[in-house]
Amino acid sequence: MKIVACMKQVLDLDQVLSSDWVVQENQTIDLSYANRVINTYDELGLEMMLRLQDQDPNCKSIALTVGTEETESMLRKALALLVGEAIRIDCAISMNQMPQAVARMLWAGIEKIDDVDLVICGRQSSGSDYGQTGLILAELLNWPCISLVTDFVRQNDQWMITHQVDDGLEEVVVEGPVVLTMTQSADHFLRMATLRNTMVAKKKEITLWSLSELEKWKLAKKDAGVRLSKIFTIEDSKDCVMLDGPEIFVDRMIKEMKEVNRSEGVGL
Repeated sequence: MKIVACMKQVLDLDQVLSSDWVVQENQTIDLSYANRVINTYDELGLEMMLRLQDQDPNCKSIALTVGTEETESMLRKALALLVGEAIRIDCAISMNQMPQAVARMLWAGIEKIDDVDLVICGRQSSGSDYGQTGLILAELLNWPCISLVTDFVRQNDQWMITHQVDDGLEEVVVEGPVVLTMTQSADHFLRMATLRNTMVAKKKEITLWSLSELEKWKLAKKDAGVRLSKIFTIEDSKDCVMLDGPEIFVDRMIKEMKEVNRSEGVGL
């Protein structure tokens, strides 16, 4: 069994202060000081892949990402957690506004890997929050896609999948290959790597593919995605009136209700 977990490196926005959200002239915000981490939803997918590997020693686990050399720290963390192979598709430009292009690159990479049984993606990434990449990837692969997955297990040649629906959780059984997009779960957290495995992972080889090596990418339709024209912060302000004593409060409430009803043409 061969499983691919698609991963994205994002900025740790918990480190960013509200005062740092300053839009510069080139319509960017300088967040270069923030640490780079694995996208939260992708961590869930990585953990689920590792659990499958724990249960089946014949399972081949692969971490796949698109990006620059900076993303290799994320891939080495996956290797430290004993993922079997890490692959980086080299791309020097920012893909934050181009989920379709990212999906096409991942599709080309998965086709090159070949004979994949399961692809796991996070439901969305912090920063852009499009939530489209996994769905588009499944369409390109011509595979079924189950979204908002909280848990799944292997049963013979099928997958029993638990995912969120409008009124709770639903269990479905599907045959592979299939694409899953993971969402948060109460008992799924990415495990910690041991110090020894972390040191060993620093010396492991990361497979690097250029786009020119990917046959499917050569055939893929190229698009420019979304062009960011303006970025701005929303001022969140509220009016507050302080009232002393219950009598003043009641009088003010009656007055406010009359004003509202008058504006709506309702008598009071």
